[in-house]
Amino acid sequence: MAAVTQTVSLESYDFALEYLNGIHARIDIDKLELSAAATIESQTRRRISKEKTSPDGDPWAEWSPGYASTRHRGHSLLRSSGGLLDDIFFEQDGDETYVGSSLKYAAIHQFGGKAGPNRDIDIVARPFLGLSRQNETELEEVLVDYVQRVLQ
Repeated sequence: MAAVTQTVSLESYDFALEYLNGIHARIDIDKLELSAAATIESQTRRRISKEKTSPDGDPWAEWSPGYASTRHRGHSLLRSSGGLLDDIFFEQDGDETYVGSSLKYAAIHQFGGKAGPNRDIDIVARPFLGLSRQNETELEEVLVDYVQRVLQ
């Protein structure tokens, strides 16, 4: 069995490494991460206010008939007083981004469970946190756009 090999010295590609290092030096990582975090926060707000679907694309369950009778025209799923929508925030910790809500009832909406004074009310999960495929694509576009602006 015959084999053919080619040895290439990476020293001949130093110009490429210098170019890439130059690009890296021009990228403000903090600004890039901040842009990504703000995009994810915006996507989460859009999911609550307009899309009404989980990050997987599943439509949220409708209200129970009894609860629906207490709602009026200005109310919609996860949005009656606007508290949850107004409380969505992002936080940066190094290279980690956290998007969420500090409201006590946010977790019950995200995961579902029992609520009420006697824990006798079943709340169906209506996940609003996470990234859909469309969100990931949008996030990639934001990041690529940032890098392209740096390169110009």
